[in-house]
Amino acid sequence: MDLLEELKYELSNEFNLRKKRLNPSKINFVKTQSSPIQIISPGGLNILIGRNMRQNDLITFKLSKKQDLWFHAQESPGSHVLLKSSSKVPNDDDIQIAADLAAFFCRAKGNIKVPINQVKVKDLQKISKAGLGCVSFKNSEIIWGNPTRGKEYIKKNTE
Repeated sequence: MDLLEELKYELSNEFNLRKKRLNPSKINFVKTQSSPIQIISPGGLNILIGRNMRQNDLITFKLSKKQDLWFHAQESPGSHVLLKSSSKVPNDDDIQIAADLAAFFCRAKGNIKVPINQVKVKDLQKISKAGLGCVSFKNSEIIWGNPTRGKEYIKKNTE
């Protein structure tokens, strides 16, 4: 329920919807916000997955380092996926599973394959005067993500 309240608060603030009607006692979830999903890649690297705009912004601009890899579905709303690769070079399986997770956590997850942008965090830039988690980037590489593999991996590694 905390995630739903967080999303309600986020949308209300983003679009200036009924701010006065928000019950102050329900805003306590801001102090105890839900955390991004964190799992381990096949090669032992941390993968962070944002589930809303606030978490996307957090993992993209506060929890990342310049050499980490960022993944997002091309031309489709979805989660930011961060492969923590600043301390160790990721192998092909690490990169592919991060792309598969980005494919699973996007609106295009009903497709067999989803084009995923892979970008080094140093090439990301926050868009000024835009909402949380809005980014522009340069030097991206397209990887095809498989949402089914992403779903299987997240299910297997979060139980």
